[in-house]
Amino acid sequence: MNYVLDLGVIYDNYVPLLVATGKTLTITFLSCIMGTLFALPIVFLLCSRITLLRSLSTAFVVIVRGVPLMVSLIFTYYFLPGFLGFHVAPSLVAIAVFSIYLSSFVADVLRGNAGAIPRDIIDQYLCLGMTPNQVNLTIVVPDMIRRSFPAIWNLYITLLKYSTMASVITVDELFRTGDLIVIGKYKPIEIYGAIALIFILIVLCMSSLGRYLEGTNLLRVEPRRTT
Repeated sequence: MNYVLDLGVIYDNYVPLLVATGKTLTITFLSCIMGTLFALPIVFLLCSRITLLRSLSTAFVVIVRGVPLMVSLIFTYYFLPGFLGFHVAPSLVAIAVFSIYLSSFVADVLRGNAGAIPRDIIDQYLCLGMTPNQVNLTIVVPDMIRRSFPAIWNLYITLLKYSTMASVITVDELFRTGDLIVIGKYKPIEIYGAIALIFILIVLCMSSLGRYLEGTNLLRVEPRRTT
């Protein structure tokens, strides 16, 4: 049987594809924000001098990174209703799982840059009367994020592509929406090709934005030596 290419099917279904693209971007954006915020306390636990805290945080990172993301999505989706006693929206489940998954990777990246500031500089700020918490929040964390930004931004792009896995728990993101269109129209080449093109365009925009942010003063927060 000869396959007849029909690009008109893309035009006929551009509205649901655009709506699904917005949902994909929303889930990715919220997951990136929450995942990064979750990672900040984890990285301090990873660097803690208390062995128990360091061991527990390390175990958390290893377990989260070790379980396949799709397994985490399916398990959480079916576990939460039985545990909480009520249904949780698939989109919220996806955001929660993606956030926790991302936090384990972001925390490890941040941990690798946590010791970038020489100890003598930190001691100088402490001698000026700043508390350890003030030094961490105003000096250590900003510098740590600046140095880790390229790697973290790449994790954001990767999470965008992983967002297609949310389709397994019936989240109507871009891939699932395209899948439903293919089932009804049986035009897989056109629809999946359009989905691939949308992802390529989004990744190109994100990559350009990341390079732009790297070149701005927004991320240049290296601590200055005090006298």
